[in-house]
Amino acid sequence: MGGTDWVGEVWRSHLSLTAQITLPCLPAQSAATLAKVAGLVETFGSPLTVAEREQLGESLHELILTSFQSGPGARLQVEITPNAPPETGITCNFQTTIAPLPPPSQPTDLDPTVLAWVERCDPGAAIAMIGAGAGHGAIALRQWGYAVEAWEWRGDTPDPAVIQQDQDFLNPLARLTPSRFELAIAPDVVETSLRHPDTLRLLLAKLCDGVVSGGYLLLGLWISAVEVEPAVQEWVQWCGGLIVTQGQLMTLTAGLPIMVIEQRAIALSPALDAIPLPASLKPQIQRQWVMWQRS
Repeated sequence: MGGTDWVGEVWRSHLSLTAQITLPCLPAQSAATLAKVAGLVETFGSPLTVAEREQLGESLHELILTSFQSGPGARLQVEITPNAPPETGITCNFQTTIAPLPPPSQPTDLDPTVLAWVERCDPGAAIAMIGAGAGHGAIALRQWGYAVEAWEWRGDTPDPAVIQQDQDFLNPLARLTPSRFELAIAPDVVETSLRHPDTLRLLLAKLCDGVVSGGYLLLGLWISAVEVEPAVQEWVQWCGGLIVTQGQLMTLTAGLPIMVIEQRAIALSPALDAIPLPASLKPQIQRQWVMWQRS
């Protein structure tokens, strides 16, 4: 190696960088994340061996996957600092962060579809509201004489006079009182808590457990008329939503003691509008009320 080349290598070894970058935790983008991180390491540190690159890729993928599954808006934070002299090169530290859940919506009036199904219940019937927001709907139904049990799971301590439960309804230990409710309502649960279509089945199973035979389940869902590519579905989940197809809905409810009796379009959701989607897919997605009756 000539003197000039040698000096170039020494010069390169003394380059340092102090930086902090964040990347969305999307498992489908693990290879791209590895390329970004490895590129920084090799530009400002030392070239990675094949084994080191594979080990870094495995560690990053596991971190990204775990973080993605823990909640929407998960990000990988990479902190790069120069090593203290006389050591050269850089050190990378990784941590993940989760975006806070959005505040509950503040509707002042109950949706007409909800009112229509409430009217099918007996006077004074027990009704479960899952994801009750600020509790305006629960208050209104109580004023009309219904026994409403309201659940909220965004983490803020609710007014106990309005919201009885602030625990995560999808927690394995959380459940409704068996066979108590004539109607269970979950208006926009897809915007807050569902991380995968399988979680929707868990939600429906829990609601079935609490609803009496002949009672109703009413959910607000995002339904796609076409299949959604896994990477796009993953992106929607990262943004805090869940899109299901009609076929997925049938598969997820197979074996549960419920039957779809009505589907009806709801006004567009601001949360859905805010998610960037392929131009060809967005017109295929509709926010719908889906009504089941329990056998």
